[in-house]
Amino acid sequence: MMIDDRLLWSAHIKYVIEKSNVMLPKIVAVATNTFGYSNNARRIMLQGTIGAYFRYCSVIYTHALPAHRDNVVRLHREMVRCSGRLYRKVSYYPATAIANYPPLELDVYRTAIF
Repeated sequence: MMIDDRLLWSAHIKYVIEKSNVMLPKIVAVATNTFGYSNNARRIMLQGTIGAYFRYCSVIYTHALPAHRDNVVRLHREMVRCSGRLYRKVSYYPATAIANYPPLELDVYRTAIF
């Protein structure tokens, strides 16, 4: 948790996005199409690592998340592509529906509320 002096949480969100961008290629390398992992197993791996990064203390910084929405969508689109074995050109919302993987931003909001 990175706390700034004005409680804007931008530093923490940027840190989580950078950390996730480092972790994602490692998971994608493990979950390539040559291994026998199913789509559900891939989704569990991604939710257990990168999803956990975003859900940790999400109650505190959800109000600041819309300012970083583009970066979160870009990251989650790559996660959905990996878990659903989708083509590179598929857009974000259809990809979440095909992969049965709710948008990460909504998952963070749901975690913050409950």
